[in-house]
Amino acid sequence: CSSLALAYAGNKSGYIVLDFRSGASISIFAKRSTILEIAQLPGIKSTILTEYNDFTAVNKLLKTAEEGKEYYLCAGRHAAIIKNSGKGFEYLEFQSSSDNGFKSFSETTLKHRFGCQERHTRKGKKMQVNHILIDVESLHGNEEFEKILGFINTSETSQVKGAAGSVK
Repeated sequence: CSSLALAYAGNKSGYIVLDFRSGASISIFAKRSTILEIAQLPGIKSTILTEYNDFTAVNKLLKTAEEGKEYYLCAGRHAAIIKNSGKGFEYLEFQSSSDNGFKSFSETTLKHRFGCQERHTRKGKKMQVNHILIDVESLHGNEEFEKILGFINTSETSQVKGAAGSVK
């Protein structure tokens, strides 16, 4: 999901980003540490919150989102492009075999699609996790981000998608 959202951001910025759902992209872009590094690249506009509660963190992040702008959101166990439509928030669904596009974003979305939790623990101890919001527009023209996108490009013969863009 993270690779999909980053590829969308790259394509939106005018880069050519091909399929990205296998191989190294899974091991690299599924790591929150990689997403954190991207969020902290020079010139990237991002907000990083460290919280125990995913819902609290996302609600704080959404308050910073400007109407009409698109953002990369990493929270819970998911990442997606979101936007404030002025009538509420929407997220961009990429992984459905039949119903992709912007969808209504709610607490239910956070729980069921993003896998958000009220608390995180490791070995029985309460822990905080990073929640990341990146202004998609700020990724445009960033040389480091462009290099990263080049890494996740996959040769056409190795792509893991069908002709219509769905998973093979």
